[in-house]
Amino acid sequence: MVNEGLKFELHELVGFVQSYDQDLRFTIAKDLTTGMRQNSSWQPPQTGFIKLNFDASFENKSNCSISAVLARDFEGLVMGACTVPNDDIADAFVAEARACERALYFARDMGFRKVVLEGDSI
Repeated sequence: MVNEGLKFELHELVGFVQSYDQDLRFTIAKDLTTGMRQNSSWQPPQTGFIKLNFDASFENKSNCSISAVLARDFEGLVMGACTVPNDDIADAFVAEARACERALYFARDMGFRKVVLEGDSI
């Protein structure tokens, strides 16, 4: 897969999906142990829309982050995914904002016109 001139291998995309799943499982487990049970399951968008889930990882020492985007239709079918490295990121909030921005660029590049954005921090 090529996005923004960067080539991504299948194992990178699989790693992103597995990481997203692991984060979700950790969040659910954390909520259950603190007594704050929440419905953390993925909810589909309306028919005809694409849901863009975005997330970021941030490394404080290097001020670098990685933005990740996963696009799914109303049936949960994966329509595309991307990961993008970012430099000069001030903090985790900026990393999440950059991931949100990346999701919008990804939607534009893929030709998605009706989208729903979902992140865990913004």
